[in-house]
Amino acid sequence: MVKAAVFVGPNGSGKTNTLKAIKFLLDALFSENQVPSIEGINSCLFSPDQSLSLKYVFLIDKQEIKYSLSAGKEGEILKEELFLDDNVMLRRDQTTATTSLTDQKEFSKKELSPSLLLLRTIFFNTKFVRFPTLQKWFAFLSNSIYFNAAKASITAYSGVGMPFMKNYLENNDGVSKINDFLKSGKFGSHIDFASKEKVSKYVNLEVLGSDGDSQRKTVFFHRNDIDISLPLSLESQGNQTFVRFLPALLQVAEKPGMLLCDEFSSGLHPELETFLIDGFLNLAKGSQLFITSHSTSLLHSSLLRPDQIFITSISKEGTDIERMSSFHPRDSQNFEKMYLSGLFGGVPSYKSFLQKK
Repeated sequence: MVKAAVFVGPNGSGKTNTLKAIKFLLDALFSENQVPSIEGINSCLFSPDQSLSLKYVFLIDKQEIKYSLSAGKEGEILKEELFLDDNVMLRRDQTTATTSLTDQKEFSKKELSPSLLLLRTIFFNTKFVRFPTLQKWFAFLSNSIYFNAAKASITAYSGVGMPFMKNYLENNDGVSKINDFLKSGKFGSHIDFASKEKVSKYVNLEVLGSDGDSQRKTVFFHRNDIDISLPLSLESQGNQTFVRFLPALLQVAEKPGMLLCDEFSSGLHPELETFLIDGFLNLAKGSQLFITSHSTSLLHSSLLRPDQIFITSISKEGTDIERMSSFHPRDSQNFEKMYLSGLFGGVPSYKSFLQKK
């Protein structure tokens, strides 16, 4: 198992779809909605078969969990299979299902929801009390977080019942944890979560809600060296992305799960990207980080191994994903230079207007 996986490649080569495949499972298992419809944005443009088939493999306590599902255009379940090591735990088609996870071994078509995973139903009814490996697997999945840096949107699957960042800062001693993380990296800034703040020696700011409530809190980003504090909404895009990403990073690092970050490079300086990835790798125990990025500066052996870097490219058959380790680069080589020279593929092909004719 790799602790981090970084996907790089040209625009439109399918990097986001690699994370969508994982998010699809999390949404289907934990969101309030049923299996997401695959019509439109989730449908395959490279095949006449408009069903969606996904396979997942997890290793929990040295036991292999294999789960696969197929869904139709409107989100109807066509197939489900669950294996624990080589043992069939659940098998379903459109008409029947069999399982060893419950006292009821067989389900008829009338007992199956056409757009609800049977695995989800069994979990919420039984919590897998007789299957500790599956319990730990679902805890791992529910601790996962999806963050889209470009859209500043976050989806936490643990069901906190309020906006994720607000919940993290108000509970869990979140402000202190973030500031400790920043201090450990000698970042030179800290955050406050308050309704009033001294912005500078000349200006005080009070946060008012739409109803005039002065108790509403917001995040302030404070630069230690120049003694200025600004509401996060007035900060640069990069600093907004950075601060909003920190609660997700720290929570997943603390509780085993997956942290999925799309468009990771949105406004972040390359050194800041390195700081965040390196921080996760040092803090996380049993968690995984999956990111898409256009920042080739991440491609160096002091941060990531070749088996943690995945190159995406697009062809007539769809997206191809190649692990950098399949090219057998040496740690002493410059991964970024090799990638940009085209040795691994997945480099956009453009002719610069600055090139001599």
